[in-house]
Amino acid sequence: MDKDIKDLLLNIQSEVRQINNRLDEIEKTASNGNYTYTDKDINSKQYKI
Repeated sequence: MDKDIKDLLLNIQSEVRQINNRLDEIEKTASNGNYTYTDKDINSKQYKI
């Protein structure tokens, strides 16, 4: 596999992991029933409680 393509795929995989981790954090916070979230939460980790 071409090195550039491999590097690109590794970067995408890393970003997907980061997004999933942020979504897990939001899910944990939301499970307490006192949480409202927007798109901003996923992108900036700023929580609106």
